[in-house]
Amino acid sequence: MFADEKKVSESDVIRIAERVFKETSAHSKFYKRISVPIGDDCFSFRSKGSEKIVVTTDALVENVHFKLSYFKMKDLGYRSIAVNVSDLASHGAYPAFIFLTVGLKPGFRLDDLSSFFSGVEEACKDFGCVLAGGDTNRSDNLFISVTAVGFAKSEMSRSGAKPGDLVCVTGNLGLSAAGFLVLEKGIDFRGFENAIDRFLKPKPRIEEGNILAESGVLCCEDVSDGLVRELRNISEKSEVGFEVFTDQIPIAKELKVLQSILPEIEPLEAAISFGDDYELLFMADESTISDLANKNIEFTVIGRVVEKERGIKLSGLFLDNLPDGYEHKF
Repeated sequence: MFADEKKVSESDVIRIAERVFKETSAHSKFYKRISVPIGDDCFSFRSKGSEKIVVTTDALVENVHFKLSYFKMKDLGYRSIAVNVSDLASHGAYPAFIFLTVGLKPGFRLDDLSSFFSGVEEACKDFGCVLAGGDTNRSDNLFISVTAVGFAKSEMSRSGAKPGDLVCVTGNLGLSAAGFLVLEKGIDFRGFENAIDRFLKPKPRIEEGNILAESGVLCCEDVSDGLVRELRNISEKSEVGFEVFTDQIPIAKELKVLQSILPEIEPLEAAISFGDDYELLFMADESTISDLANKNIEFTVIGRVVEKERGIKLSGLFLDNLPDGYEHKF
């Protein structure tokens, strides 16, 4: 993985980060809001009118979130930005500024650092945000910590669901799971290229999140830890229950194809519990959902919000009897 070219120093990280800042800021609509740019102890920016500033942070740790056996450094750079931007999208926010901390292993090489930052740069350009600062440290395992800042005119959260709302999800579920399984099991890539790309380089639903928020949707969460886990999160914060119909859940066709190669794979189970899809799970009343059907957003109605005391059921099965989503264990 690491070439024998040159070891990395902190000044190398700063130099490359400053170049990426210049490249990404030139493509950002938020550039004029910058007060103090990268290179100082703090980065500062101005808000505008009644817009809300939305902030999220997330980390990726080697052998926990990724394996270098199948992650190229460029894809890892891209992914580290994408998973944070997806959180902003679930709040209806456009991503603006990215703060990146990297913990580098002893002997980390300059060409790998350059490849990683090329992925960061590509993601920032794709999503319209700017690398605004960060930090670097020495670590036994490679880790990446990102803080992302965005702006929202209308914000969504986990706490906005109410009984009677319809439960919906964008896109389909399980595509990333299929990509992971192909890589993990060493299966022939042919026919699974889209699934592998989704796993390595997630595509956050930025525009869809903005459309949902502006259309009056109040409750939304990205499907990062699996549908089951996200339903639990929203249930807790909104104090509601759910009735979800499994035959309405849009499952990626790649999972069904993969089952013919790996018979032990259950497509529905993988689709609702694996995560890493970064689709949007949202709830809204029937009128709002009806209006959304006429807008440029692909989604499927998969159930209905019910009273909290009715619990969470998927086609009649209580959630406690179903495979859970991803959760860190310590």
